[in-house]
Parts: sequence; structure tokens; C-alpha cells
Amino acid sequence: MHPHQGEYHCPLFAVQKRRQAALLKRSKLLASDDTKSSNPSVEDGETFLQQDKSIFLQKMDKILRNYRLLKTGSSERQKHPERHHAVVIPAGLQEGQSFRLKIVNLGEFTVQVPKGAMGGSTLSVVIPSAAGQVDWAWALQLAVGNGDALVAMENLHQHFDDSQIFTEACKSIVRIVEAEESSKRRAEFCHLGAVEMIVLGAHQHRKEEEAVVAGAQALSSLFFASFNSTIAGANVGAGKLLLDLLLLHTESAAVREFALAALCNLCATGEGCRSLKESSDPQSKPSPVDVSIHAMIKSLDAHTILEYGCQLLFRMVQGDARLLKLFLSADRARSLSSIHTAWKKSAGTSGGVDYCGLLVHTTTRKSIKK
Repeated sequence: MHPHQGEYHCPLFAVQKRRQAALLKRSKLLASDDTKSSNPSVEDGETFLQQDKSIFLQKMDKILRNYRLLKTGSSERQKHPERHHAVVIPAGLQEGQSFRLKIVNLGEFTVQVPKGAMGGSTLSVVIPSAAGQVDWAWALQLAVGNGDALVAMENLHQHFDDSQIFTEACKSIVRIVEAEESSKRRAEFCHLGAVEMIVLGAHQHRKEEEAVVAGAQALSSLFFASFNSTIAGANVGAGKLLLDLLLLHTESAAVREFALAALCNLCATGEGCRSLKESSDPQSKPSPVDVSIHAMIKSLDAHTILEYGCQLLFRMVQGDARLLKLFLSADRARSLSSIHTAWKKSAGTSGGVDYCGLLVHTTTRKSIKK
């Protein structure tokens, strides 16, 4: 069940062997995609992923159950997580007396003053979730507090078709991944298929801007935190999805920021960068370069977006003569010049690497003006 179970402390040659296998699988998937869909579009979204969603979710259910069995000794998740509320006992009440407690979204409950307590004391009250329901919001809050990758993934899986829960689950994943000393949690997310699940979910909820933003942010965090996550992203076409989302939500600054951030982090590794460039059909328009430039042109007053976009393009063109030729176009050269001017204006005293300037220098072979 766990091909990567030994990955936490495995020797280097084992990592290299798995990477080679992942790259071979990626190349086969890309070849398969080319034969199945010559020019998938944003509107015809069902052609994006070739696997059947129900089969994928069944596979994920098995993975999550087996992982819970390994972790806790039981394959069944806790269906009724408890809420612990700190309550001040009303003044004047004594041991054995009761009072009514009303909690927003949960209802009213009768609480009895326990032995040794009295009015003014603080009492920890345990409130179960509604019978027959999983309190997903509370479960995600517990997952973030405990750094529990499994619970976050179980909620993402169980409520996969709900865009609101998908959004909140992705936000929880970001908080868990970005917590201090969470390297094991990052590895767990990779084992539990988080990248694949988020890519499929972002595709499913692609018309919901908030869900798209949360999904892109989660992918960005996972790609930044884990080399293996970029391989997983390459395998399932995360780059193609993110480009489609940029086109679909071109007016959304939040989508532009987090989609470009995710693409930039995906391209931090050679595997991720190649998958992005190879996912686009040379005969189709626009190319990843044009999509990225267009997103930056619409964000000339947003330094962060320009930063991600320029770094992404710089990583893409490194050692790629074919992509370098794209910048010989007068329109692209003018756009790049406008972006560079805007970047320098917005940079101020923040410093940082001038990736756009490096890109201008690389593509035009001209010196960068100070």
C-alpha cells in the first residue's frame, strides 16, 4: 500500500530510483494525453484529466483507510469529533445545579455544575457534533492545530464535490504545510496523494474563484516544500491546469498571484518545468509564455505577481533555445520591457533578484540598465 513508506529516512540511491520511475511514468502519461486529446480547452474541462473521477476517489479512499489503519490501528475515522468549550459558570450556581448553554451553529445544551465547582469557575464542556454528521469545520480546525495531514485529506476526500469544503480544506493544508518543523507532514501529504487530489478538485471547482485561489495556494505551498510534490504535479498535469485557470479567471488578481506562484514553484525543479513546457501543444495558442506575460501585463501595479511571473519565465527559458526564440517577437519584447519597468518602479527598496532584468538580458543579449 505504501510504496514510499521508507521515504522519511531512505538512502539516496532509493530516492534517485523512484525519481527515475516517476519521470518515466510522466513521459508515458504525457504521450497518452497527446493521443487522447489534441487540443483540450478550458471550457471543455472534462477532457483535462483522462482518469475517471469515481475510480480515482475509490483509490484515494483505500489509500486513506490503509494509512489510518497503519497510524491508529483502525481503518475507520472518527465520525463525531468533539468540541471542547471553555465556559464560565454563571454566578450564584452551586454544585449539582444546571444551566443552559447556547452555542452558535450547534444549538442549546444543558450543563450541570460538577463537583467542586461553583459560580464564576471555568468549566471545560465537551459538545459532540450533530448525530450522523461529520463536523468538517471543527475537524479541519483540529487538523491544523495538531498538524494532522490525514484528517485534512479525509475531509477533502469525503466532501470532494463541495466547493466550500474543498476551499477550506486547501486552506488547512497550507497552514499545516507552512507550520514550523512540519517536514514529516509534507511527506505525508505526498504519500496521501494531496497534489493529485487538489489538481482534480481545482479542476472540478474551476468556475469558483475562491476554490481556485485556495487550490492554487495549496499547490504552491506543496511544490515549494517538497521535491516529490513537483514530480506528482508533473505526473498529473498541474502546470496545464494552472494555465487554464489563469485563462479562465484572468480578471482575478488573487488567481493570477497564486497560480503564478504555484507555476513558479513547480518550475523550481527540472521535472516540473519540463512538464509545464511539454503540456502545451505547439499548434495551440496561447503558449505558457504568453499566458504568463498576459497575467503580468494585467498586474503591472502588483509587485508580488510580477516577481513570480518573471522568475517563472526566467526558469522556463534557461537552456531552451526554442523558448528563447519566442522573445524575438516585437510584441513580446515590448511587453517584457513594460513589465521590467513596472517591476523596477514597484520594487522600491525591497531589493531582491531582478529576474525580469535577467530575462531581458538573456533574451535580447543586451546589458541591463542600472
